[in-house]
Amino acid sequence: MADERDTSRKSRRRWGLWRVLAAVLLLAVAAVLVACWHWRYEFHRRIEAIRAAGFPVTLKELDAWYPWPETGQNAAQWVLGANDGCIKLDPEDEQGLRRLIRFAGDRVAPTEPVPDELMTLLERHIRNNSQALEMLHRVTIRAEGRYPVDLSQTPTRLDHLESVRDHCLLLSLEAVWHAQRGDPNAMIAAVEAVLGIAGSLDAEPMIGSRMAKTWALVWAAGALERALCQAEFTAPQLERLRSAFLTMYESDSLARALMGHRCVLLPVFEAPAALDERFWGRLPPRALLEAYGTLGLAAREGSVFLDYMAQCIRIAGLPVWQRLPAIRAAENRYLPPRKKTLLLAKTGLMSRHVLLDTQAMTWLALTTTALMVESGRIVEGRLPETLGRFTLRDPFDGEPLRYRRTDRGFLVYSVGEDGRDQGGEEAVPGPTERTGAMLDMVFRVERPVAPQENAGRP
Repeated sequence: MADERDTSRKSRRRWGLWRVLAAVLLLAVAAVLVACWHWRYEFHRRIEAIRAAGFPVTLKELDAWYPWPETGQNAAQWVLGANDGCIKLDPEDEQGLRRLIRFAGDRVAPTEPVPDELMTLLERHIRNNSQALEMLHRVTIRAEGRYPVDLSQTPTRLDHLESVRDHCLLLSLEAVWHAQRGDPNAMIAAVEAVLGIAGSLDAEPMIGSRMAKTWALVWAAGALERALCQAEFTAPQLERLRSAFLTMYESDSLARALMGHRCVLLPVFEAPAALDERFWGRLPPRALLEAYGTLGLAAREGSVFLDYMAQCIRIAGLPVWQRLPAIRAAENRYLPPRKKTLLLAKTGLMSRHVLLDTQAMTWLALTTTALMVESGRIVEGRLPETLGRFTLRDPFDGEPLRYRRTDRGFLVYSVGEDGRDQGGEEAVPGPTERTGAMLDMVFRVERPVAPQENAGRP
């Protein structure tokens, strides 16, 4: 009897233990299901909040968010229409001519004359593209543009950006050519066309489009730096140039590009198993991606991504000098180390785009400041001792841009990404055009002889 009672107690204990284990297992399953539901709910709640605010969350909505010009005048038709008459340079010749409008690396200094071999190549290139240039000059400042791209398709093809890039480079080189020939009005018209084409991308809600605009701006500024060192302009001509560059301040296209970028990347978290390696690069096995989506883990990462992008868009509205430190702080807060994430690593960091944008805004500030100083020299008959009323803030540190007179002119400069004032020391040698590996960012206006104190006076 005792053995039977012992056996019965052991049996009850075993069944009790199994019931406890089953209850724990059921609770764990329930917790996982609740977590999965919560992650999906929070992700889609954020998406609906974005839609309710009037911003796109699907590729179809993104395409509709890219409007056609209300005026009926579409700058894109002139830009793309110039393709038929555009004769490209071979890569080696292009690299040679780009030395004339670079701010860094292996360049021909703007104070130096264009070498004979480059001048011959430049003249041939401009004459070969006379038909394309005639069409491109129809693009005006503040021109609206809507390029024939279907943003609802995956992957999104932005083939027109190659045309924009080629034409902006061509016009920037044309500006150099006219300055070397002593034709400032034609030079100004070429710069205005570059900035008009750059502005035609303002409504296009894509990061790549914003980056194309920044390079167009940098090339135009590089052409102007050379022109100011090689030719004399009147005060009205300088004011016309300054007005053209000031239009580049009028757009909020960085925030718009970030909103478009957010929309384009949402499918990464909504349907990870549908991602195509041809577009996204190497991916985990499809079975793992399907499980990741089913368990709500993709939605969980998606919520982090949306919170991060919301901060990026907010930061785009800050003063330029506050953006880079703010977005780096946001990355430290929202983005865990890439090795610990499955999908966030595919989205990239926005700080590199903000850095390039800050560099472009710096060249814009330097350019407009240099134009004001040069105009003041012509009107007053001498260079100012300090920037005074011409002062703009440095987009990298928020302090006034630096200015220094030299024996043959002046320079204005920014401290650049490292935030250290090197006294106007320029870029280190090397291929820095894309990396921004600079000391100070310098816009130099110097001539072979010192500017005459009464130059430009009637």
